[in-house]
Amino acid sequence: MRHWPCGTVCAGPLGPMGPARLRGVVSALADYGVIGGALTASAIRWPERVAVIDELGSLTYAELDRRSTALANAWCDKGLRAGGGVAVLVRNHRGFLDAVCAAGKCGARIALLNNDFAGPQILEVVDREGIELLVHIVVPVMLARILDAEPEPTAQHDLSALRVIFVAGSQLGAAMCTRATAAFGPVLYNLYGSTEVFSATIATPADLRAEPGCVGRPVRGAVVPG
Repeated sequence: MRHWPCGTVCAGPLGPMGPARLRGVVSALADYGVIGGALTASAIRWPERVAVIDELGSLTYAELDRRSTALANAWCDKGLRAGGGVAVLVRNHRGFLDAVCAAGKCGARIALLNNDFAGPQILEVVDREGIELLVHIVVPVMLARILDAEPEPTAQHDLSALRVIFVAGSQLGAAMCTRATAAFGPVLYNLYGSTEVFSATIATPADLRAEPGCVGRPVRGAVVPG
């Protein structure tokens, strides 16, 4: 850890800059640490520069920084504190960066889980590392497999900390929505989008209770032609 300032300089965020930006960069690193601070520092220096390109499109440093800050604030509102454990089981795309940078901004300990881990291996790491929050994105078919394996998960596990099950990538369907809500409670969110626009609508638990399987309302800034 004592070598991180040199590494940060070599990577770019602490290169030559004006006094105002320098103050912002130093403040970000002091407030958020290496992981979260490096992203915010990059957003201060190069807000419009592309930070990541994946199958959903591209995000600038400023956009990625805003996303991770919003996620970090949401987690803190739910009770995550500095020193808490966050496990990330997300494939290599923008969601991984969102989760890791948000955890860094919270001051959390980060455990990166292998996608090849079986259930018992994941539970072992979660117990050993004192994980308070497990971040995992699923598609509806994976949700179906989870419910097929354990139709009544709350009877077998303490899921009191579960706040969000976020599904995307294919049609959820009313039957699966009803089944998942009955098993896990009102924690299901359904995203509808595309490669070009990422998210067009998001259905909240309240939306899905009123109309199971729906895609919800347009997100802020999205326009759906009539």
